[in-house]
Amino acid sequence: MTTRDSIRDWLSASDDVIHRIHDQLAELATFRTQTSTPACTPPLDDIRKFVEVAFWASLRSNEDRPTRGRIVFTPHCEVPNAIKLASPVEYDEVQVAKLTHILPYYGSLLVSSEVDGLKIWGFSRTSLGGLDDLMASIADPGVVRINAGPLKPFAVFYGQTAYIMGGSGQINLAAYLQNIVHKITSQTSVIESQKIWYECLLLSELSILIVDQGHGGTILIVPGENGDWLDSINPFAFKLSSPDITAHEWIRQNLPSFDKLRGDMMSRIYASNMSDDDKSAVVLATTRKPWQPREAVQHIGPLANCDGAIVVTHDLKVIGFGAKIMARDASVEALYTFDPAPGPQSLEPCPLENFGGTRHQSAVRFVAANKECVAVVISQDRHISILNWSDEHKGVIAMVHAEWWV
Repeated sequence: MTTRDSIRDWLSASDDVIHRIHDQLAELATFRTQTSTPACTPPLDDIRKFVEVAFWASLRSNEDRPTRGRIVFTPHCEVPNAIKLASPVEYDEVQVAKLTHILPYYGSLLVSSEVDGLKIWGFSRTSLGGLDDLMASIADPGVVRINAGPLKPFAVFYGQTAYIMGGSGQINLAAYLQNIVHKITSQTSVIESQKIWYECLLLSELSILIVDQGHGGTILIVPGENGDWLDSINPFAFKLSSPDITAHEWIRQNLPSFDKLRGDMMSRIYASNMSDDDKSAVVLATTRKPWQPREAVQHIGPLANCDGAIVVTHDLKVIGFGAKIMARDASVEALYTFDPAPGPQSLEPCPLENFGGTRHQSAVRFVAANKECVAVVISQDRHISILNWSDEHKGVIAMVHAEWWV
């Protein structure tokens, strides 16, 4: 049984993580461009309180609904288009468990530090994540991810373990997808390299959208519109008459432009001591045109609510949905699992019958039969597994708990 005292003991033992969150926010604040409000790093005690309440709230429910949502520490009580409360309320687990259920997609509870402690003063209707914002995302009971500005997640509090993830979050997920889909960036064209990178970012955003919908689903990522992989899908209930290229075209129209101001900012960022993944995340956050990837895939995500898989090509052309995987006779030579915790991870052999339910096992068989394909499986309890074939290990590799990265 988890008690408040045990959480406090655990948070005290994880004080190094709290310090590193504070230090990272202080470093990110130095990159903030001139605005109407100065950069401000929350005090250590406020960060401790912020994390403790979010974690304790994750273990509560309200009217039998588990607590899930985002909370942002905003020291100045000034957020564009925010909805403000006439009287701020106490930032505690009871209020958080109650108010997270009123949040829209991308919305967040807004918290500030007052003379008498932390208070919830309103909520946002759009995504936040400036260079020095502190965000807590409650994903599951006992799971809180902490974003330090655009570094998502910078830290994860999971059960009674806390660790630094490296801060690259969706960047890590996109990079992992790029690697296993074997998308090679161009050595001669910056625009072509950006296009490939954006395709992987949108694949990760599509996965996050399906997580947020709460129904679960499967995405099959295939090399092209036709191939032997079609033999493993029967019936393909809703194959489109021609591929939907909306997301593909969105990328072409939204590649960021470079100007001198952004170039100077990028030079400062790349000269810093941050990791390469962190630098990429900050560069993305400083793009002058707001990065709203969900608008590119928001019409694709709901397709997962239909029984069967969504099928997309490597370059994000949607071939159809409602695809039933029929590779039941495919031989699965071996299945290995690992999770995205920091540090070296060993592959753990896993019997197929012990790997999730029908949705997961069907995806394993599909990848085993179609080694050039990748499957992303999202469960109803909001976990993400990513499956690909490994020639080196002569089996299917399943990265589980990929949601830790988002």
